[in-house]
Amino acid sequence: MAFQKGQSGNPGGRPKLPDKLQSRLRSLTPRAIDAVARALDSDDEKTALQAANFVFDRIYGKPVQAVEQQTNVDVRVLHLEAVKALNAHVVDVTHNAQPLQAIAMQPVQIHQPAIDVEAVPVQPDPLSN
Repeated sequence: MAFQKGQSGNPGGRPKLPDKLQSRLRSLTPRAIDAVARALDSDDEKTALQAANFVFDRIYGKPVQAVEQQTNVDVRVLHLEAVKALNAHVVDVTHNAQPLQAIAMQPVQIHQPAIDVEAVPVQPDPLSN
């Protein structure tokens, strides 16, 4: 089933725990905190470090992880294609009644160019040295 635009795929949100279970888990909180404190004081450095990470993750959230993405598409070529596509929609507003806002709101589809990227001469970036 496809989701409809503008509607949540989970309108009811996350299901709640039953009250009895939630109450029981809350009653265990002091023991859980004591267990983390004991782990922080552990003679085993690995255990203490894991407990410290647990505390930091709960207080500050997990650190953001960088994700590398490799592509064989030259972004400069895509940029050039985007400029060409936008340029095709530019209208002299002094001779045309269509306002610039209407032009800007027109969808522009950019497709990977049908040219051989390897054949395009690329100038070295003067700022990369």
